[in-house]
Amino acid sequence: METEQFKVNIQEWIREQKAEYRDNAYYSPNAEYFKVLAEIGQHKEDFIANTGELVKFAHEFSSTFQGLEPDDKAFVTSMLDGEIFSIEYGDDEGNIF
Repeated sequence: METEQFKVNIQEWIREQKAEYRDNAYYSPNAEYFKVLAEIGQHKEDFIANTGELVKFAHEFSSTFQGLEPDDKAFVTSMLDGEIFSIEYGDDEGNIF
């Protein structure tokens, strides 16, 4: 099965991720992950999910990413490169919620 690719607004993604991680968003290495996302968000509005684009942007735009220790960089890379799913709900008439 092929992974779907779709456009994601980076600021919405950060909000969703922080809501999911709650207080754990502020502890290492999750905090570094969110800092890298914020630095990417200063340069890009959107990214295409499931393409490796976030990792590419981290290399291009994030000084935090560049300065990470190897273990932390591997963790952040795995988070940036993780598969993203989009679930849409609709009714019998094709309206999507």
